[in-house]
Order: sequence, then C-alpha cells, then structure tokens
Amino acid sequence: PLLVVIAAGSWKVYQSQLTVEKHITETDEARNLLVMNRLLISKLAPVIADLDYLSHLSVLKRAVSSGFTDSSLERLSRLFISFSRRKGIYDQVRLLDNSGMEMLRVNYSNGRAELVPGEELQLKAGRYYFEAALQLQESEIFISHMDLNMEQGKVERPFKPMIRFATPLFVNDRLSGVLILNYLAEELLNLLHDEHAYSLGGFMLLNQEGCWLHSYNKEDEWDFMFNDRPTSSFETGYPEEWQLIKKSEKGQFWWGNRLISHQTVYPLKGRSYSYLSLSGRVEHNDGINSQEGYYWKLVSIIPLSLVEKIGRAHV
Repeated sequence: PLLVVIAAGSWKVYQSQLTVEKHITETDEARNLLVMNRLLISKLAPVIADLDYLSHLSVLKRAVSSGFTDSSLERLSRLFISFSRRKGIYDQVRLLDNSGMEMLRVNYSNGRAELVPGEELQLKAGRYYFEAALQLQESEIFISHMDLNMEQGKVERPFKPMIRFATPLFVNDRLSGVLILNYLAEELLNLLHDEHAYSLGGFMLLNQEGCWLHSYNKEDEWDFMFNDRPTSSFETGYPEEWQLIKKSEKGQFWWGNRLISHQTVYPLKGRSYSYLSLSGRVEHNDGINSQEGYYWKLVSIIPLSLVEKIGRAHV
C-alpha cells in the first residue's frame, strides 16, 4: 500500500508538472511564432522601398521616355549594376518595354553583377507577373508567388527560391514599360533554417494552398513545382489540421500527441499591392483588409513526447 501511495503521489506530481510544461510550451511557442512572423515581414520591406526608389529615378524615366535609346540604356545599366552589386539580394533587375521585351537586365551571382548582352535578352510576354503588372496603375506594385526560378522552361538547379516584384512605368499617362526585381527568397527562408533558435519544434512555411516552402523534410519542399512526381503537401499529410489552420488567423491546438501552433504571415501588411489569387485572377489589396490578401502560413509542430521529456527533467 505504501508503494501504491508513493507511486500515486509521484504520478500526480508528474501530471501536475506536465500540465505546467504544456502551458509554458504553448506560451513560448506562440511568442516564437510572433517573433518569426515579424522577422519574415521585415525582410520584404526594403524590397518595396528599392522598387519605389528605382522606378522614380530620373535616369530610368529618361530611358523609358526616350523609347529606350542605346545611350539612355547605357547610363541606366551602370546604375543597375551598381545597385545590384551593393544590394546582393536580387537575382535579376530588369526593365521591360510594354510588349514584354527585356530592354535591360542585370544578373547577380556569387557577388558579381553582370549586364546581359543585348542578344541574350528575352521576350517575357505571357509571363503571369508581366501580364499582371500591365493591369496596374502608376506606382502600384505586384508581388508574385514564392516559387523556384525557371530557365528555358525547367526548374533551375540548384534550387533558387524567388519572389518577383513588379511595377508599371508610365510616360504622359501612357504605360511604357515594367520594372521587375527578382528577389532571392533564400535570404528570407534562411531565417527558418536556424529554427531551433526560435522554436522547440522548428518552423514550417506554407503557401496558401498548403504546399511546403520550408519543411523539416527537405524532400517535401517545392513539390508543387514538379509535374512528374506526386505532390506532397501539408494539406495531404495533415488534412484535418490544415482545415483548422487555414480558417483562422492564428491559434494553437493539441491534435493527438502534437501541439500545433500557427500564424498567418502577411508579407506586405499595411501596404497597397496586387497579387495573383488562387483562381488565377489579379486581385488588389488596399493594405487595410490584409486578411483578404497575399499570405503564407507559419506552422510548428511539437510532439508531446518532447514536452514530457522536459517535464520529467523538472520533477
């Protein structure tokens, strides 16, 4: 009987400690997600500022208004090269005419910014980000999905995560060109790679369709980019959990033996922008009703066994 009493007392203490540890874990993880959410948003604010800065440069306006003369493009190319090298976060800085033809492109790789020769410039008519930019008003911006860069119709390897930002250029109220920045999203995703500094379980980043942009299992990432293999997604792996996550801005819940925490990331929160909706239409968000716009889902999963292990260590 004494052993039973001792065992029962120990079990009661353990359960009490586990309840405390679960509460602490929930509180800490909610805070960790909030911090990471803000960090992700902070990475894109400078990109919008850069797009606005370049689009208002007098040297760019002269190039567009002159009809893209060689002399005006030469002056602008020097500025693009300097800008690209100094920033180091843009795979490409591009100026297109209103037909979608690249007039100027600077590529950045391994610390070097290089001007693309005229004969290698490409026609981008039909690309969704260009067509979307044509629908914008002056000074408006378009943000693309985060996906992998494509070259000659194939996914570039090693993978190069990309977000494209575009704004139309007008001369005398007439659409005359489009400025595009190809942002190297690896800079943003690297915040999630150092996951255990911020999260007990680690972070996942999902797009609006529940596909992995960042995952514990690297093989799951970017599956939606490939037609020749079955698509693996958070939605297919955790269908019921996904339904709860996508319906709410943020939250936490225990599902079986896992604590699932989630928050919605609005990369351009507070700003006016346009984006491509899941239905394929270009939608505009005024920056006020952010919940109706472009977003990602930040998710973490902490197994109960990990919380129990911490609880036992404190008994």
